[in-house]
Amino acid sequence: MNFAALESRLNAKVMRRVGNRRVVVSAPIAAEFDGIYEAAGVEALDGLAEATEPRLTVSLADSQKLRQNTVVMLVNPATAVSEEFLVGRGDPDGAGFIVYALRKA
Repeated sequence: MNFAALESRLNAKVMRRVGNRRVVVSAPIAAEFDGIYEAAGVEALDGLAEATEPRLTVSLADSQKLRQNTVVMLVNPATAVSEEFLVGRGDPDGAGFIVYALRKA
């Protein structure tokens, strides 16, 4: 197994364990996967900065299902409450995940 395949499998397991939102995408390709949602105003970079916009972290594999300006529904699995957002720019974190800026839809 090559490194990219191993990284993808490990990242999928991490996301299933620590993901706090179910990401539902209806277009351009219908898909559902786990992600990590961070609301605006939360501390980032180990407390060195504050996030000024909501963010969504997804695995590199799942990022292929997202495009800028795509509407996504984020469902909190604990409460079943959902919110819709527009996907903004995505930045790789260097560990096989992409961090997207979000805007309210």
